Amino acid sequence: MGFDLEDLDKIISKNKFYENGKQLLNNSKFSEHYDKTRVLFGKSKAELNKDLTSGNLIQMINGYLNEFGIKVECEISDGWNKKLKKSFKISKYKLVIRKAFLSYI
Repeated sequence: MGFDLEDLDKIISKNKFYENGKQLLNNSKFSEHYDKTRVLFGKSKAELNKDLTSGNLIQMINGYLNEFGIKVECEISDGWNKKLKKSFKISKYKLVIRKAFLSYI
């Protein structure tokens, strides 16, 4: 997904996060053996790719990462386009160790 357990301060943009998710499911060893890993998701590959665009990706990933004491958090901030005089949202994703597991590190 682009995260690094050695560098928990690494932040990934929304576009890169979803791009990496699609690459994981379509162009990786994970996708080559999807018939064996599909039990993790309980969905066909087409349904899973549809979910990637709807915002369910982070929930799905966190469902599995939670077992390891980590999660992906989305940080949302506001931006302003001076030229168009419009506000917009900036979404960034970060890997976080759950507080309950910090005492084990």
